[in-house]
Amino acid sequence: MCIIAAKSRRLATPLRRASKLFGLLGEMENTGDGPRSFVVRLTWAEVRAAVYGGVDRHVRALARGRQPRYDAALSAWDYDIVGAIGERAVSKALNLYHHDGSLDLDYDGDIGRYQVRARSRNDYDLVLHPNDLDDAVYLLVLLGGLPDADIAGWCYGRDGKQPAYWQTFTGRPCYFVPRGVLHPFDPANPPLSTITADRITP
Repeated sequence: MCIIAAKSRRLATPLRRASKLFGLLGEMENTGDGPRSFVVRLTWAEVRAAVYGGVDRHVRALARGRQPRYDAALSAWDYDIVGAIGERAVSKALNLYHHDGSLDLDYDGDIGRYQVRARSRNDYDLVLHPNDLDDAVYLLVLLGGLPDADIAGWCYGRDGKQPAYWQTFTGRPCYFVPRGVLHPFDPANPPLSTITADRITP
């Protein structure tokens, strides 16, 4: 049985970890130290499948001669793998189909109408780029505690692309949206997006 729970950003106590392990924790809480986040527990089989999907996605990009759009600390392989795991977590939370990259299709969103921005550490922020869609919903998924994936929050592209969030220290100027300003993620009441998800192009 999948364990899905929301928690505060504080590190889990041993009791809380044990409660999660045995399926005893299943309610949302907010201790006042920031917006609550939503944790999806993946199985290791799901993590493995997502990793394979990310590798396949990158191989297909290489075969087509595509180059990474943004220079970054992680390798392009890592970005495809981390991204695929984050997408798998969101698809599980929302009970939506996960396109793992094994088909030559492009979707309007990573998962349904949603754009997923996965990060490898739990202290990272949401990254947005100038050409990201203003009306799209961007979800931040933190993967520092696998097999638990922390859906830390969301924002519209237009709200995240603020001058105060613009940073150049990484060598690839972009917006780093602090987790504290993101909207809490609730799969029972998911955010609305004006981006359609029914257009599929080869």
